[in-house]
Amino acid sequence: MSTKRQVSARPQIFVSYAHDAANENWVHEFADSLQRHGADVWLDAEIKPGTELGRALESSLKRSDLIVAVLGASEPATPWMLFEFGAAMGMGKEFISVVPKELKPSRMPSPMRSSRIVPQSSPDTTARELLAISGLSSLAN
Repeated sequence: MSTKRQVSARPQIFVSYAHDAANENWVHEFADSLQRHGADVWLDAEIKPGTELGRALESSLKRSDLIVAVLGASEPATPWMLFEFGAAMGMGKEFISVVPKELKPSRMPSPMRSSRIVPQSSPDTTARELLAISGLSSLAN
């Protein structure tokens, strides 16, 4: 059963990622690239101190048109990423994993292996590929 997504004027993209030094800088550049290409991006850095984390995540997931997980090479996914993946699936959200080239598929969490995958390259190239395969590129300009 296929349902047509209602997408806002600027696509809303929720980015989930492993918080390691090598990954974090790339993720912020990737988010900036998505924004330059016309998408609104939510990162957990937007959570204000004192905000209940679960509510902030749920609210942001509900508003999002697309959920993106940026997997790390050393730690493919954290417990929070798996929580966000499960919540996104429960809400019927589209989910795409961005995977580093050096990460073997066998090291990916099994639920994420069934999602669509974009190989990680430069932040801008990855952003353009992600928007293209998600069908959001025509809306994000």
